Amino acid sequence: MKALIIGNDSMESYLDKGMNMKEREAYFNPGGVYDEVFYVSHNPKLPTFVKEFALYIKALRIAKQNKVDVIRAYNGFRAGWIGSLIKKRIKKPLLISLHDDYDKLWLNLKLNKVTTKLLQWCERKALEKCDCCFVVSTYLEKYARLHGAINVHVTFNKLNLKQYHSKPFTLISVGRLNVVKNHETTIEAVRLVRGLGYNVRLLIIGSGELAGVFKKTVKFPDGIINAVPNSFLPMILHQCDCGVSSSLNEGFGIGIAEFQACSLPIIASDIPGTKDIVTSKNALLFDAMNVNQLVKQIIRVKTDKELRNKLINCSVRDGDKFEWNKIVRKEKELIERYKNDGVFV
Repeated sequence: MKALIIGNDSMESYLDKGMNMKEREAYFNPGGVYDEVFYVSHNPKLPTFVKEFALYIKALRIAKQNKVDVIRAYNGFRAGWIGSLIKKRIKKPLLISLHDDYDKLWLNLKLNKVTTKLLQWCERKALEKCDCCFVVSTYLEKYARLHGAINVHVTFNKLNLKQYHSKPFTLISVGRLNVVKNHETTIEAVRLVRGLGYNVRLLIIGSGELAGVFKKTVKFPDGIINAVPNSFLPMILHQCDCGVSSSLNEGFGIGIAEFQACSLPIIASDIPGTKDIVTSKNALLFDAMNVNQLVKQIIRVKTDKELRNKLINCSVRDGDKFEWNKIVRKEKELIERYKNDGVFV
């Protein structure tokens, strides 16, 4: 059986949300029920009405060329309506999936009455002509029947419970996306560790001139988040299992101190500028240019719970010297000496 899939969003948007090609295939081809799947979606760069016309022409061409056996549309008002037009042309069954109460959605979006009426008309025509309507809740079952669908089935949104029940060991790296921070070494090391069968992932927080490069190389299950407000960073760090810094050079290494403050075990490159924060006594060190050394350290901290706890205890103890008020008092004392004596001593 061959299926034509008409998406609600552009297919690229599913990948941007973190869904890889395999997951997309599993989502749109449940249980591999279709022998072949052909995807089509609108071009978000086109004006609205041109977008719909272009989608119809493209979908009809693909359906005819590949002699599809079934059409599945992932909403009623755009994809469903276009699907109903194609159904009329090729005489194949139409399945529509509904994921929202679009009447209320359009009301909340404050669309004008003419646009709303047009969308409602398209949705009703599509639902009346569809052979089977899938809805994601019992609430939407009533909505679908009210809007003209007859053969309606509730199929809840799917969750991969294994993904939620098994938490991967999460490594985090914080720093600008530039050559000096040397994120490439960490990215490659995590790839190699995963290749050895360990369930690990990498989260990078930062922005910079290499952002475009990393967006192409860092793929699911790893990810990059642009620089976040300082008040949000601890919340993210506390959800991770280990902090990694593969920097080639640091004057201090604030990111590593932040790992300490959140009681994370730390793996850091062995460079002079971070010696006030990490040593071989409270962190696992490695040569910044030696990926294999980093691989070994990641595996050590991942597999050795006793070592991990030791590093966490060291982080709690050693991070205290960077406490905000302590540093403020020292700065204040130095400046007040000048105010009182006219010289810095």
